[in-house]
Amino acid sequence: MRQVCSLVAVLAVAFVGLNASAGDAKDDLKALQGTWDLVYFERDGKEAKLQPGTKAINTGDKFVVKRGDEVIAAGTFKFDPSKKPNASETTYTEGPNKGKTFKGIYQIDGDTMKFCRAGSTDDERPTEFKTKAASGQFVA
Repeated sequence: MRQVCSLVAVLAVAFVGLNASAGDAKDDLKALQGTWDLVYFERDGKEAKLQPGTKAINTGDKFVVKRGDEVIAAGTFKFDPSKKPNASETTYTEGPNKGKTFKGIYQIDGDTMKFCRAGSTDDERPTEFKTKAASGQFVA
């Protein structure tokens, strides 16, 4: 379960090498292209230790999360910046959450992206970039 959370967190976290600002969904999707390094991860109200070498490789609306050569998860993401906060949906095509879609929120600010994902597919979309104990939510 922690690997899955680490995987998803990689997708939308404070990353290095990104140079974009919030805009329409196409702009946000374009801003996420390339390889991202996870620099922060929080789950259930506590900062979690990151495993080194975890990266997300984003191409179009698809992502692959890897630790070294190992694929941890893969899937697609959608953005809706017309919602406040910006809304996202992540659908997994590989990994423990294969076939599941999770609601989330995101924020892009220069070379930093924050992401908060619901703890389960039945949970409401998060409204802030914080997690609570036993919520299953994570922030990256």
